[in-house]
Amino acid sequence: MRELCSNYGQFDILWYDNIIGMSNGSHCIGEVNANFRENVVMNSQLTAEDYRSAELNAMVRSLQPGILINDRSLLPEDFYTAEQNLHAPSDPERLWEGCITMNKHWGFYPSDPYYKSPFDIIHSMTAVASSGGHLLLNVGPDRYGRINTQEIAILEAVGDWMKINAESVKGTSKIKINGGSYGCAAQKGKTVYLYLHYANSEGFITIPDCEEKFTSAVVLGSDKSLQIEYNGRKIIIHGTPMPEYNKIPVIKLERI
Repeated sequence: MRELCSNYGQFDILWYDNIIGMSNGSHCIGEVNANFRENVVMNSQLTAEDYRSAELNAMVRSLQPGILINDRSLLPEDFYTAEQNLHAPSDPERLWEGCITMNKHWGFYPSDPYYKSPFDIIHSMTAVASSGGHLLLNVGPDRYGRINTQEIAILEAVGDWMKINAESVKGTSKIKINGGSYGCAAQKGKTVYLYLHYANSEGFITIPDCEEKFTSAVVLGSDKSLQIEYNGRKIIIHGTPMPEYNKIPVIKLERI
């Protein structure tokens, strides 16, 4: 770590990895070979003191004072990593990321055809953003560094969505707005983003139990204004888009 932090310029993130909490049989541990299973159980019993994590991280910070360090040296450090579950940390102020694979494996695994759809990945990305986090999406290149056609297609579809909607998942934070039956929401300054996980084919969505007031509503990527109707503590937004395969529309609202 001293060599890495001394000889290769500025680092923004130190992302330790570790096998945490797998001695209870998770991650299909019963299917792996006996030697690996023994190592997993042994590693899961090690502590931050065994790793000398406090000493190690203090040295890293002395060499890279602006670095962010994740939680996998078994100390909390700067941010929490949720692997394959996307559960936000209990502390609402804690930085965090959800970490997912495109299929079921982190590395190149040609016998695993179970890829998530672009909708699933965008759904995860917006759900994590609504809880104040961001998404780490894994790609597993083969031994030649090639990305397979399934992963390329997924990345291109997610990239197309990001070209239009990136502002809605970058630098956002949690907001107490009920997702109702449409999905979830996040905020950035005076702007609120509604992620339509389930676009209503009737052309409207409802935000229940909401005291917010807005001056405008548009679908990102469109100049068309949507109609905002206030009905007590319920807000109805008319003119929302119809559902489309592998698409999650985002409504941008500006507060008064």
